[in-house]
Amino acid sequence: MRRNKLALFFTVSLVLSIFLSACTIEINVSPKDTKPDEPRTPVEQVQPTTVPPTPTDVPPIPTEIPPTAIPPTPTEIPPSPTPMPVVTLGVVDMGDGFWLTYDTALWRINSDRGYNFLQSKNYNGCNFQYQFGHGMDPNTFEANMSPKTFGGKEIKVTRWTRISNGDLILLAFYYGSEYFSVEGPKAETLPPECEAQAYDVVTLSAEKGFKP
Repeated sequence: MRRNKLALFFTVSLVLSIFLSACTIEINVSPKDTKPDEPRTPVEQVQPTTVPPTPTDVPPIPTEIPPTAIPPTPTEIPPSPTPMPVVTLGVVDMGDGFWLTYDTALWRINSDRGYNFLQSKNYNGCNFQYQFGHGMDPNTFEANMSPKTFGGKEIKVTRWTRISNGDLILLAFYYGSEYFSVEGPKAETLPPECEAQAYDVVTLSAEKGFKP
């Protein structure tokens, strides 16, 4: 009987020990310190960085330059033609029915010597003589003859020049049997203007056949 009690005690003690051991384990598993719920520390939310879009390079709009206003071209009026100077022509009988036609603004008739000759109004010694032949010193002057055409007529022209400087002293014209010349009484130098105007007289006269 005593043994039964001891066995029962031992059994109860064992069960109780197991039970207490189980409770202790559960107690150990539970957190040691039980604290009331603490507010959680808010986690700082990191806002995403917004990267602005790279702007597309837009080419600059060219500034429009207004076109330069071109003034209207004025209507060009053609210049009036320069009126031709009025030329008054005169005629002179140089002798034997041989006539010269001349511009009265440039020449005048001189008959102081008892016969007619045509005298320049501008150049001393620039005189038309008819059949006024005379000798020329070949040591002082030289002659060059060439045919020329005046007013449709072929006339031989001899230019007498001074050997020392080449100045023109005398113009001799030969037309058929007619001889006439341009010269001064003192072998004056004939300027180029005298020669040119003398050729104009011969042209006007030849066009009329040396008639009035």
